[in-house]
Amino acid sequence: MAILGIIPLLILVAWSPWSALLFHGDGKFSDELFSYPRYWVRFGDIPLNEAGEYHFRFRGLPYEDMGLILYVKGGYPWANSEPLENLQATIEASLTDAKGNAACRASGRPAAGNRDGIWVVMWG
Repeated sequence: MAILGIIPLLILVAWSPWSALLFHGDGKFSDELFSYPRYWVRFGDIPLNEAGEYHFRFRGLPYEDMGLILYVKGGYPWANSEPLENLQATIEASLTDAKGNAACRASGRPAAGNRDGIWVVMWG
């Protein structure tokens, strides 16, 4: 009987459905238990054809490693990446705490390859 009680408890801990309840912010949070990365936050669109500064605020994310991925709207695996690679724009991103202290910062331009100072253009 104890084993039957422990199994649902372990599933609940692994699933952690309260993660979605703790998130508050500008984006849409999703927990995709059997995918990598598991947690996603999708923010609004950012136009790359005009200069601007965009702020997204959030709190309550699970304590996990994070990555920032910028998806091209309407981008397909067979799409031509050359216009993005030649885009003369610098994209800066920073993650700050509630007091404005930077936790991490990245800056670069879209380009092919994998070297410092660029956002890697990928498809798929």
